[in-house]
Amino acid sequence: MAQENTELFAQPSEEKKPFKDRLKLTMSGLSGAFMLPISTLAIVAIFLSLGGLLESSFQPGYPLQKIGTLIKNVAYPLLQAIPLLFCVAFAYSFCKGDVSCIWSVILAYLVFLSVQSVFVYVDPVNSTNTDLSSQIQGYIVLFKGWGRDPKSMVNLVDNTLGFTALNTSIFGSLLLGGVMMPYIQRHYSNVQLKGPFAFFSGKRFLPLMAVIGAWGLALLFLIIWPWVGSAFSWLGNQLSKTPAGIDSFIFGVLEKCLIPTGLHHMFYSPLWFSPVGGDAVRAINELNGANAANISSGNAWTTEQLTYYISALDRYKTPVSAGGVMRNIWSGARVPHSMWQGDSFLGLSIISLPSNTINGKSAFNFFKEDLGINVGRYTQGKFPVMQFGLPAAAIGMTLAAPKENRKQVLKGFIPGILSSALLGITEPLEFSFLFVAPKLFYCFHAVLCGLSFMLMNICGTHIPSILSGGLIEMIILGVIPVAKGTHFYWYFAVGMILAPLYLGGFYLAVTRFNLKTPGREEGAHSHDEQATEEHTSKVPEQTRKLAIALGGWDNIEKLSNCASRLRYDIADKSKVNEAGLKAAGAIASKWVGDNHLQIIVGPKAESINNEMLKWKGEDLGI
Repeated sequence: MAQENTELFAQPSEEKKPFKDRLKLTMSGLSGAFMLPISTLAIVAIFLSLGGLLESSFQPGYPLQKIGTLIKNVAYPLLQAIPLLFCVAFAYSFCKGDVSCIWSVILAYLVFLSVQSVFVYVDPVNSTNTDLSSQIQGYIVLFKGWGRDPKSMVNLVDNTLGFTALNTSIFGSLLLGGVMMPYIQRHYSNVQLKGPFAFFSGKRFLPLMAVIGAWGLALLFLIIWPWVGSAFSWLGNQLSKTPAGIDSFIFGVLEKCLIPTGLHHMFYSPLWFSPVGGDAVRAINELNGANAANISSGNAWTTEQLTYYISALDRYKTPVSAGGVMRNIWSGARVPHSMWQGDSFLGLSIISLPSNTINGKSAFNFFKEDLGINVGRYTQGKFPVMQFGLPAAAIGMTLAAPKENRKQVLKGFIPGILSSALLGITEPLEFSFLFVAPKLFYCFHAVLCGLSFMLMNICGTHIPSILSGGLIEMIILGVIPVAKGTHFYWYFAVGMILAPLYLGGFYLAVTRFNLKTPGREEGAHSHDEQATEEHTSKVPEQTRKLAIALGGWDNIEKLSNCASRLRYDIADKSKVNEAGLKAAGAIASKWVGDNHLQIIVGPKAESINNEMLKWKGEDLGI
């Protein structure tokens, strides 16, 4: 058999990089992969917010109410496909944009769902129960018993792209697109089949292997996910009980400390997009169960309240699942169950509800008081920091610079201040002091970030976030849906507390410890920009300088970018001129291993990388 495989398959030998470097590159690629679906969700948020506003402001049947529904309908197909979008994004990142891999992983994900749907079916005992207070549909996932109670499986099952399958959140997408597909690409892209099967050689062989791999992963998830998913849901429930915003404080500190490594996406994603960050499905299931057991105690919803809930949603002519009360609660939003799990997803789903109130309370307050889910505790703390704190820090560093340099320093800070306040992109400001004063970053800035998250939690705000934390996102997700109970105005108060702390703290730290922040470096002085070097190249000056600083076009193997960084694979590290990178407009640079360089340039990363791709290979005039 071994000899037979040798004849069929021809595999290239590949020199492996050290494990440490491969791990760093993997983590960096994983963080970058999140940006594509997250940026898509940011667009979705606009439609949900505006559509939800119009729908909740007018009675059903009014033209503007219908327009609101129409606007929201733009977002629904994207919401239904969120797991698939994450899967494709992971494959795109780790397979270096290989179209064959992207096509294969789409097929694999559909098979992943289809195989699961065969072994996920309604529990006949629970499905025939007609009592309103306990009409919760149960599912059997592969087998009963061993901690797999059919009613608890309701939390883990969803209808995704027409398949009744497990809701694996981002984890199923990650394993399919970020682990399985890159492995298949590395090992089977050069397979050469013999005889009549030769047509399916090379990359045409990838879809077959992807489908087989998805079949195996589906069976694996059917076995282990009921326990793993329940554990994540339980963890999210326990975190929600943390008193006085302690969980928000810890999140704010850790998330900020991971920014320099680029791994912060890996940290916050489970809290934003999975049951670890809150599980409304589980909470409502437990609420209905408590109602069934304690209907006469007055501690749970009465049957009349549940009936009111259903009729209120029915007025909007939205589809109501036969599964029972649990599904009625969010049927008005028409979003999949996966969008009711995770702090960020929960926020987006709530603002899409067709009503501002639930059972006499604002929507966000209902989720906090009745379901114990404090939406926004892992998202809203960014807004005061990005719009008040960091701009104040930039002013503090400007005042700490010598008088003759302040004008030039402020000129350099203004783009960073605007990108932080408006867009929530903070790296241009943060990297201006991170490397010269790491203690100021980790011991002061990160702690104040944690304080911001905690104060916003204590103030009772509920502002979702999907991308940034800037003013634009605040308006879309905080101001527009204010009637649903976002209480966005408290962020002004928290910002007014943070601003003087940042300004005074940075000014005192820089002057007392003589930190070499912008304008205070040795030899720093106010000057006009140097004259452009004469050359015969047609390449734009900034692109030319950047390419030269990187050692020329031949030294750049792969060009990509995220929101604020250029992510380049470099052939020879010794050819890179760090000073030349700064002269080309880079704020800072960071090596990940010996061959991957991240260049922090701020919100213009996309346009700079596009220029590099456009002119790659052109004469640089050197």
